[in-house]
Amino acid sequence: MGDNGTGLPEDVDLEHSETLGLRLVRSLVDQIDGTIELHSNGKTEFKIIFNQIEQKTSSK
Repeated sequence: MGDNGTGLPEDVDLEHSETLGLRLVRSLVDQIDGTIELHSNGKTEFKIIFNQIEQKTSSK
């Protein structure tokens, strides 16, 4: 999903941005051990990639 607004500046650095919104997104993605990508070709689009998590099973 993306938008067709004015977009982000070309020199935006997701890893070191100090804006509250990007810091929150980066923090949440870090917590789930995911990665985030920024695509900007006519629209601004963030892609968050989740790593597969092994489900723990309990033995009785």
